[in-house]
Amino acid sequence: MKQFITLCTAVICSILPLFAASDGDGLKVKSFKEMTKYTADTNANDMGQKDMTAQTYFQQDSEKFLKDGDGNKTCAAIFVFIDGMSGKEFENLRVSIPGGDALHRYTKEINGRMCFIFHVKAEKNGKTYNKFQIIHDKFGTAEQLNPNVKTGKLYRLDIENERRMNFTVTSTPAGATVWLDGNELGTTPCTLTDITMGQHELKLSAPTTRGSHEHSETIEVDETHPTFDFDLRDQKTVTYKASKNNADITVVDPTTHEQLRSGRGKVTLTLPYGTYKIIASIEGKPVYNENLDVNAYSPAEQEISVTKKKSVTFYAMQNNNEVRGANITIDGEDVGKTPMTTQLEYGRHDITMSYSGYAKKIKLKVSDKSDAEFRVKFPSEFHTRSRWNPFDVDHQHRDWAVEFHYLYRNWHYKTEDSSFKMDKNLRDKKHEDGIGLGVSYNHAFIYGQGLRTGLHWHYFFNDIEYVNGKGKQHEHRLYIPLQYQFMLPLTEEAAIYVAAGVAGSFGLTNKEKYTPNDGDTFEIDNGFGQKYGFDDPEYNPEAYPERVQWSVPLTVGGHWKGLSLKFDYEFGLNNNKRIIKTYIYEEYQKTASFKMRMMTLTLGFAF
Repeated sequence: MKQFITLCTAVICSILPLFAASDGDGLKVKSFKEMTKYTADTNANDMGQKDMTAQTYFQQDSEKFLKDGDGNKTCAAIFVFIDGMSGKEFENLRVSIPGGDALHRYTKEINGRMCFIFHVKAEKNGKTYNKFQIIHDKFGTAEQLNPNVKTGKLYRLDIENERRMNFTVTSTPAGATVWLDGNELGTTPCTLTDITMGQHELKLSAPTTRGSHEHSETIEVDETHPTFDFDLRDQKTVTYKASKNNADITVVDPTTHEQLRSGRGKVTLTLPYGTYKIIASIEGKPVYNENLDVNAYSPAEQEISVTKKKSVTFYAMQNNNEVRGANITIDGEDVGKTPMTTQLEYGRHDITMSYSGYAKKIKLKVSDKSDAEFRVKFPSEFHTRSRWNPFDVDHQHRDWAVEFHYLYRNWHYKTEDSSFKMDKNLRDKKHEDGIGLGVSYNHAFIYGQGLRTGLHWHYFFNDIEYVNGKGKQHEHRLYIPLQYQFMLPLTEEAAIYVAAGVAGSFGLTNKEKYTPNDGDTFEIDNGFGQKYGFDDPEYNPEAYPERVQWSVPLTVGGHWKGLSLKFDYEFGLNNNKRIIKTYIYEEYQKTASFKMRMMTLTLGFAF
């Protein structure tokens, strides 16, 4: 009950302001007269000038209006026009005739105005009635005294609704000048006060980007229209057409989320300048959702792509050079010449490229992961040269490779009168085995010249037998080469090459696990270029090569497609002085050397 009372209070409070400016008492009779003429030239006091609608209507239905149910011509027809009341309110009118009968009630539009029509018997039982009333539950009652109607006559009753109300006029953009019935009353947003109900002529004028925009409209002022809002923005008729006919397109106002128009395949509508959301779906599945602008520069028809697309640039190569002007055919349609960029839908496409008598057909798959550049290589052309030039071969070069190494390392010990090959523990005719893994980068310049570098991990392992035990040495290094490379192409997929340069090897760890004959295994950190344990060589004469080793690698190799095989031989540049100082007599130290030698066999996979 409490909620009902609150609701009623809210409704009453919302309605009362509509009548706040009302000074009248409701319906009031202005005039009542017999319509003396009923022809095409009826004057304004009767049915309005040239009232062909009324004339034709009542000529056809005169019997119905002027005769009673017994067929006797004993009725009079009353035409009621009301100023200050909207046409739909005529449906709520009723007539009351004390002592008489009201028959055949009608509502009809005549000359753009609503008319309430009824007919009455002029006499009943030999007596005439002395009044009739037009009643509206909301606006009140208009009473005509002593109507004195006569049988077979037509009468016009003019009534004025004296009730008035306030209403507000708004516009987009704001600031439009407002005229009501030809009178300038302000600029939007504005509230017009003490306005009679019914029809009025409203005009608005607002400046826009393209000049002045005017809007005129006949409005109905009643309680249901406390506000009139007008969009005065420049407008444009646009068509949104889907790239597939089975797509459903919907145009939505992104601010109000109102659906403005929808259709299958395409929609055409007139929109004010602004931004709109275009949504497309196929069989209920969303395939497009974008905001598009409508303005003076936007196209009148826009294609809505309901399939994903990607920009692909087409190139052609021959003799290691880019070819301009190669013909491109996509899915059987000639689209242009290289180089060219175009939008392709996701999926598979048949590509044909032709140039100078050569042609290649390729299946191209476009997806999120596919490349944005598409290159076709035509067979090499030699007819312009007297002899074959290997560098005219359009060689497929792969810059990056993953490589696996087998390492064979020894140390070259040399004095004035002798030289030995040994391992780093100075064991004669011994070597160190190792394995490696790395990534190389091979950049090609012109005519087979290029640069080779990379980053590799090397691991060396060595077993040592001692008098009182045995040990296992483990050494980890980083290896970085920098070489000039000369490559000779044999075919598009095969080549041989040689390379030379400098390389740096950087020690990470150098440790030994030692197991005495009568004890448990423990680990020794041998370090680089230094003795471990005591400084006095008399107690521990061991020493190891330095941490950084520089070398000159000489390389020969070849590859076929993505598979490569190469052989490196390296000459060490470092003269490991700590080894010499530890083991060589002082008088021989100036001429002695202890330098690395290494051979590497590498298997690579290029990409």
